[in-house]
Amino acid sequence: AAMQKMGATLKYLNGDMAGLTTMLAVLANNGTKGIEAGTLLRNSMIRLIAPTKAAAASMDGLELTADDLEEIYQNADSLGDVGDMLEEAGFSAYDAQGKLKNFITMFEELSAATEGMSEQDRNKVLSTIFPTRTITGALALLDAAKNKWDGLYDSIRGNGEGYAEYAAETMESGLGGTL
Repeated sequence: AAMQKMGATLKYLNGDMAGLTTMLAVLANNGTKGIEAGTLLRNSMIRLIAPTKAAAASMDGLELTADDLEEIYQNADSLGDVGDMLEEAGFSAYDAQGKLKNFITMFEELSAATEGMSEQDRNKVLSTIFPTRTITGALALLDAAKNKWDGLYDSIRGNGEGYAEYAAETMESGLGGTL
């Protein structure tokens, strides 16, 4: 359900399914699952990649409705200021060649960039990037990023095939899988 809700934004993961799985696991461990987790990741990704409503609206194929954009960009007036603060702190969603970084790296770098800020500035940045519905999940992801995902990302990435088989087996077991 989470991946279904993310829809076309999955293409911006640059093939890092281990990163997506890690982030969904962190969110699940913090009580955010399914469609809610997918929405949180999608909205967070869009706000980090395209910090203005116009930029998000122009991103081809995201299949966003007007209601989606309103939810993603509630209270977005100060995104420009926050973008400047993050740039000064060394954060960018893109690498030196202009290529989008993977989402795991973005959260690790966002965590590091906001770490040196005053509590007031950090709260301003994070509450602007992540509106009310996404802030709790975003804080959980930033905490996990600060702790290098507690080894979960490396474990999933290092054992990708085994984990994929385990996940498929789990999804196909029980009554739902039987159907």
